[in-house]
Amino acid sequence: MKPLRQWIWVIVAGVFVFTLGAGMRGVAQTEQRGLITGLLNARPDHPNALRDPNPSGTLSKVTGVPTRIEAPALGLWNALMPVYTDHASSSWRTGDAVWHVPSGAPGAGQNVVIAGHSPSRDPQTWSHAIFRGLPRLGPGDRIRLKAGSTTITYAVALTFAIPAEQADSPEAVAWIAPTGDERLTLITCYPPHTADYRVITVAFPVAVQESDTYPKDWEK
Repeated sequence: MKPLRQWIWVIVAGVFVFTLGAGMRGVAQTEQRGLITGLLNARPDHPNALRDPNPSGTLSKVTGVPTRIEAPALGLWNALMPVYTDHASSSWRTGDAVWHVPSGAPGAGQNVVIAGHSPSRDPQTWSHAIFRGLPRLGPGDRIRLKAGSTTITYAVALTFAIPAEQADSPEAVAWIAPTGDERLTLITCYPPHTADYRVITVAFPVAVQESDTYPKDWEK
């Protein structure tokens, strides 16, 4: 009887673990659906709906190009690669984390566009890739960009989502086009491992630090 009793306990334990796992997946899926709904509802009508509340022109001293980006509150960061595109589209085929050169460089009074995968396709950068945390960046959260000897800190104005089928619409493309002001726009796909939505974060500069080295608290 003992072997039978042991097998019964094994089966009961297996059912419990399976049920617990299914329940946790259900909770995660419900949370994800809620996050997506909130991001879709947060979408403004046009980029002009978001404006820098404190324009200062402090980026005029920036002379380098973006090479690294970080979300300090999340402990996430990426090195940046420059890419060139011959047309505007929010459904760009992009690398792990790239700066789209035609969008402009910090200090030029333009809309600096950086895009990446969620999650990272590179196992060596997955654990710290910034774009997997993009949907959870909210107003006031900081983003730091390294450009030459300058570290620029941006404050998030808004994070929202656009359905993938609308990614090439004029309304969607407007978010990565020139906006007439200094801003940072980040784009990734969501949920992870899918391309159902484009998540977009818009941020405005709030501080500039001149240094040949990274800030002391910069994630390594």
